[in-house]
Amino acid sequence: MGLFTRNKSTKKVASRQDSNNNSMGSRGQSQTMVRSGSRKNVELYTSDSSGLNRKTSRTGIPLEERLEHAVSEARKIQIENQNILATKDQLPKYVQESKKLDEEIEEVSSRFDVLQEEMRNLERDRRDINYQMHTDANAGLIYNVKREDEKYTRELKSLEAEFNSLARTTLVNQEMMRALKFQFEDNKMILPFAALKEVDQPYQPTHAPL
Repeated sequence: MGLFTRNKSTKKVASRQDSNNNSMGSRGQSQTMVRSGSRKNVELYTSDSSGLNRKTSRTGIPLEERLEHAVSEARKIQIENQNILATKDQLPKYVQESKKLDEEIEEVSSRFDVLQEEMRNLERDRRDINYQMHTDANAGLIYNVKREDEKYTRELKSLEAEFNSLARTTLVNQEMMRALKFQFEDNKMILPFAALKEVDQPYQPTHAPL
């Protein structure tokens, strides 16, 4: 019994030592991994900053300048945020003004449509008036031409009557000339006035004065 117990305790101690050794080994290994990982990160950072982005590389820049730059960027961002907040506060006002402008535009558009309709109506009235003026002018011209035609017709009739009277007078004169010729040739006194019986009255001009 005693030997069995001692061997059992010895196994427990040995297992504890093994576990301690394993834990120590794992700690050392983890420390090594951390160190190697940190070195790897540093190398990657160095290669990135020096090789891939040389223009914006901060390698060799003092820490104070980096901090000042970071503070300046933070202030710029803060100012932009303040401007955004101020604009956000004024947004309802802008929306109200936009609605008002939309209403004014709608009203102006409606008035423009009304004015266009009025302009079309005025243009139609103008064409109607011009047509009526030409029609009236033509009617007046026709009336004047008709009056002139009637006047010329009356004058023509008067001239025809005068011509007929002159023709009758000419016939009488011709008859008188033949009678006088016969009288002188035959020495006979014959009254050559038979044609005068056709003339009821002496010659008078019958045309109207022009």
